[in-house]
Amino acid sequence: MSTKIFNGYKIPSMTLPELFNFMFEFRDRVRPVLTRLILQRTAEICAGVIDAAALDLPTPFLDNDRTIQAIMNNRTKIAPWWFANSYLTHKQDEIERTHIRDPQNDFSCNLTIHLIPGGNSYKLLVLLFTEQKEFEKLWNLTPGVEHYEYFNNTDRPKEISKEEWKVRELDWESALQAGVPALAGLQFDTCANKPMFGTFNNILEYIPPVKERAKNLAVDEVFRHFCRTKYAKLDSYQLVSAMRDFKDYLKTSKGKSSVNERASVIAVFLPEITTEILTREVTVKIPEKPVA
Repeated sequence: MSTKIFNGYKIPSMTLPELFNFMFEFRDRVRPVLTRLILQRTAEICAGVIDAAALDLPTPFLDNDRTIQAIMNNRTKIAPWWFANSYLTHKQDEIERTHIRDPQNDFSCNLTIHLIPGGNSYKLLVLLFTEQKEFEKLWNLTPGVEHYEYFNNTDRPKEISKEEWKVRELDWESALQAGVPALAGLQFDTCANKPMFGTFNNILEYIPPVKERAKNLAVDEVFRHFCRTKYAKLDSYQLVSAMRDFKDYLKTSKGKSSVNERASVIAVFLPEITTEILTREVTVKIPEKPVA
């Protein structure tokens, strides 16, 4: 049976009160980062909706029929701030229901703690579940946390001895006897009661400037033109190749000038975003062929 545990860790043996303090301290370090990530995503969505309306482009983030129905519900106009919060709330529900991986919208950070008895001593193993690299980095920088991965689908790391690798195998077998980590250990949610609704001033702090937004839109536009001229039909396999080729194209003088020229034109139409603009309704333009 293939075993792949890349998100496994070991922490020092400690008493139950010490374990609670250990986890609560980590949670307290996660919370401000969580708030910032949500505000950044909210600002990104608001700017996307506002800029699309300014350029008469399809409203972004309406990526499938379920999302369109759940958020729009036959509305023809939306306030960007309202849309961003509705979209993120919908995505949290969707992620919880389907367990689909979604790094842009999944702000959860869960750990399961597993006790490995051994005579007069014991080990504490931990599995970390998060899509956010910043949470993973915070955990890895926590004093006492040691990466404790194990896999048998390929060769063990050269720096780990056969004896140590076998110990890890037995430890994880013991830790995950119940199969499902949440049923085999103590689960800890560091991001419960996520602050999904930011204040206007906090959101404005993370709105990208006009120049940056214009350049991002220009890159998207140039990429679409690049694909149309190079590929008669773009399927999922060709898309990977197209993105790689386009990345190389952007390094050329022609690619850079194409983006800069379009960005200078686009910037003229984009507004400086204020609280009033965040709450002002814009007309929705549904994409012609939303992805199913």
